[in-house]
Amino acid sequence: MQECDYVRRDGQVNPDRKMVNNTGAFASLSAAVFYNVLSWRITGQASYANSAAGFIDTWFLHNATAMNPNMEYAQVIRGPKGSKVGTREGILDLHNFAKVASAIQVMRDAKAPAWTTARNSAMVAWSKRYLTWLLTNPLSLAEKRAPNNHGTFWYEQVASIQVLVGDSTGATNTLHEYFDGIYQNQINVTGDQPFEAVRTRPFHYRAYALGGTLVINQIADYLGWNAWNITTAAGTTVQDAVDFSMTLTDAENNDPSELFPSVAAIASHYGDPTRKYATYLSQHLPKYTAEAYYFWDQPLGANSMASIPPSNSRSRNATSTSSTSKPTSITSNSTTIALATAAPITNNKLPKSAAFADRPSIMAALMSPVMIGISLWVAS
Repeated sequence: MQECDYVRRDGQVNPDRKMVNNTGAFASLSAAVFYNVLSWRITGQASYANSAAGFIDTWFLHNATAMNPNMEYAQVIRGPKGSKVGTREGILDLHNFAKVASAIQVMRDAKAPAWTTARNSAMVAWSKRYLTWLLTNPLSLAEKRAPNNHGTFWYEQVASIQVLVGDSTGATNTLHEYFDGIYQNQINVTGDQPFEAVRTRPFHYRAYALGGTLVINQIADYLGWNAWNITTAAGTTVQDAVDFSMTLTDAENNDPSELFPSVAAIASHYGDPTRKYATYLSQHLPKYTAEAYYFWDQPLGANSMASIPPSNSRSRNATSTSSTSKPTSITSNSTTIALATAAPITNNKLPKSAAFADRPSIMAALMSPVMIGISLWVAS
């Protein structure tokens, strides 16, 4: 039987990729690492940090299971005329590394017993090898030149790894290169993103690209400089891009939930004196105060929450459990978070919690300014 060639179609995913769904597995891995570490930092239960460290061991460090520090075969094109090696677009599949870097930074900063010196040294060594590949391999360098979200996430991924290995100067230079380079043409005078607008699923790609730019801004915050007001060649900012995307929400087939985390982040950083962002979120998701991004995007605009009460909802996945339950591991890539024992983690999910009244003390308990790239968007 003759094997057919593969045809590339923008916005369509080859079902074959799910035969070996490494992309989905890494998204789940990065979320599990991040949420376990955040839960450890909130509750003090060592089991969470131990789980996160174990996940890192399995994916990156154990000889029998570790990923090779390259993306040589990512998104390989099959068929008789296939690529035989990966394609540049495959580098995108590891963009969630920012969550892993965030989690490790929190464990370092808070001196988690689970994050041992030996484990840290091994992870830094792995990351340096991967970073060398990213900065020198032709596939990776081609992805770097992509003018759309692919290029954005290349810079986001590289900068987060540079922070992880202790190269703050390199990370700063990477972000400056992004803002001086491809960012300049990514948002036009109306606030639209022209390289995403031409795609087959433009609203999705607009929201997706915004996630990358927002994380880059957060990494810049961690490095000690403010990138939020850097303008493109058209004189626009990431805030203008979010504002424009908000006007497209009600168009046919657009899923507004893809934009919610970006709206929350913009309100947090730029303020919301007219309650534009809070109103948008409450109109489309009345109980958005139970979402994880509401927890970490504080303050969510100037007095923007004054008349919106916290939600008393729980996750549909949550079951009735004693408030004294002490779960030991999170393996879900859920985007919600348990904030108190009154809202226990059940069914390997992080339930939507009503315990936001204690948010100030929780945030004080975290006491860590190093939470870069903390899952601002739901990555596919």
